[in-house]
Amino acid sequence: MGCLGGKTDEERLDEKVKREANKKIEKQLQKERQTYKFFIRDEFLRISTASGEGKHYCYPHFTCAVDTENIRRVFQDCRDIIQRMHLRQYELL
Repeated sequence: MGCLGGKTDEERLDEKVKREANKKIEKQLQKERQTYKFFIRDEFLRISTASGEGKHYCYPHFTCAVDTENIRRVFQDCRDIIQRMHLRQYELL
């Protein structure tokens, strides 16, 4: 500690270096999360369309349960899928 309990220049420099390192690490982690996120989405899309014939629909969403607007969109898409299934079943679509 510096005079009167303040931080020394060296301590402040150490904190700054740590903050900058944390920013770089967080930026790299964000890129990795994006990569993994899109990989999983692409796999779901690939699998859902692999059966062909256009009978399967996949609506990918990146969401979190606390994002109520996005959850609302997910449920709306689920309803849409179910309606399409029934319309196809009765040859109305």
